[in-house]
Amino acid sequence: MKYEEHIVVEGLRKGDSQAYKAMVSRFKTSLYVLIFNFINNKDDAEMLMTHSFEDACLNIKYYQPTNKFSTWLFSIAKNNCIDFIRTKNRRITEVPLTEDCKFISYGVETPEDLFIYNQQMEMVERAVSKLKCKTRLMVEEYYFNGLQFHEIADKYQEPSSTIRVRVLRARERLKELLTK
Repeated sequence: MKYEEHIVVEGLRKGDSQAYKAMVSRFKTSLYVLIFNFINNKDDAEMLMTHSFEDACLNIKYYQPTNKFSTWLFSIAKNNCIDFIRTKNRRITEVPLTEDCKFISYGVETPEDLFIYNQQMEMVERAVSKLKCKTRLMVEEYYFNGLQFHEIADKYQEPSSTIRVRVLRARERLKELLTK
């Protein structure tokens, strides 16, 4: 199928696999380059590219023909990259507690580093277990399970802003507990 934007969009709306193939063949290279420039990892870029094409198909009903399809598709990819980076950066790699005390990063290299890392993780787990039940669950969902605030809000039937405030307050409480 030759790429003609209006035909491809209508095909995607109808669930036509030929339209999907035409979209992928038309944008595969340029979308990959865009995503790779954000992520700088080949495997993650390929995964996000596939995810972006799937998102475009699932959300084609929101596409407005007043905009170019490529702009809309690239916006989806850019937003997926931003979400991916946020989720990846949310994992605690180094938490400064005081000027002279830091947690080591996940890049454990020696058995000694692994031992220190394991001790630090036990300290964090003990501190998290001292939080109130609901707050502890939300902290675990956000930091350990990698969920977004809106996902936690949906899961616990609470406003996203409430979840955000609880997690931020819990982080301050954890700093207090870990510096003792």
